Amino acid sequence: MNRSEKVLIVGAGPTGLTAACEFARRGIIPIVIDKRDGPSTLSRAVGINAKSLSLLEAAGVTDRLIDSGIKVSEGAVHLGFEKMFSIRTDLAPKPYNFLLALPQDKTESVLAERFRELGGEIRYRNEFTGLSGAPEKPVARLRKGGSDLVEESEFDVIFGCDGIGSRVRSALEIPFDGKTLEGEWGVADVEAVAPEFADRASVYILGRNLARIIIPIAKERYRIVGSSENPLENLPVGFAVGKVNRTATFRIQVRQAETYQKGKVFIGGDAAHCHSPVGGRGMNLGMDDACTFVDLITGGMEERYSELRIPVGRRTIRITEFGRRMALSDTFISRFGIRRVMPMLLGSKWIGRAFAGFVLDNP
Repeated sequence: MNRSEKVLIVGAGPTGLTAACEFARRGIIPIVIDKRDGPSTLSRAVGINAKSLSLLEAAGVTDRLIDSGIKVSEGAVHLGFEKMFSIRTDLAPKPYNFLLALPQDKTESVLAERFRELGGEIRYRNEFTGLSGAPEKPVARLRKGGSDLVEESEFDVIFGCDGIGSRVRSALEIPFDGKTLEGEWGVADVEAVAPEFADRASVYILGRNLARIIIPIAKERYRIVGSSENPLENLPVGFAVGKVNRTATFRIQVRQAETYQKGKVFIGGDAAHCHSPVGGRGMNLGMDDACTFVDLITGGMEERYSELRIPVGRRTIRITEFGRRMALSDTFISRFGIRRVMPMLLGSKWIGRAFAGFVLDNP
């Protein structure tokens, strides 16, 4: 791939912006569009793992992200409100032996700033509406500035990072098989003075289909995720919520695209796969998609993208579904595992280190 080729990235979320920075640091400035009016002020994902921090080093954003976030070095799992065991991420190899807690909107801001420094710009209020011609020579139909006028532009490469409802995936007629799980989940961003929660992720398994996760996202600010519509119910003693900045509900979708590419059009992030938030892997998986995609296409090996990424997506779905079922299960076996087996296993430093590396997806 040479610097004169035209690249379109659809979607200015973490996946799209990671790809944009990866192209730009190689001297290829892509066109990045997003149908939103401007940068998001909402935060879906909150955790950046060790692999993502390693991947983002070359683009020059890792240190900036670390300076903005909170290093979480412990994942504490409770049965009811009794602590059963902890996974110590600081047992993993350095330098990134922690989960970086940082709201997604701040992550996007850091990536966008770096992209602009490298010579790029994000074109908001620019909407991808479809494709014409063959995927081997893609022509994108774009609606600019919120007008009714649709223009056509030819590109050498298109990378769709436009979320679960991806128009790029739809334009390629790629099946997005899977299911939407029953039941509403709730999420809240709150302010609280709770020092014992300040540098750890806390998981509370409270009964059948009932769980709470508390993660710090800034000083005295926390993200609460719950498997019911009101995540502010059934919180532990000692976690006194002050101001509630935001609440929302969502339903979990578990899906994966049949392929991640057709011709010169590719998809990544939530456009290619979606799963439970348990384990905090969604945004990281999308960043990994982006880095792999840019490495392959600039190296002339883009035909391997689906081959390499589909198994990673499938594995992540299996892991997150296992974690979700364990968190919501009320069987004797699951309780015995949490109460007896896991504490025993984590009593071994070697096993504890292995678990830490697994949780962090340590490269």
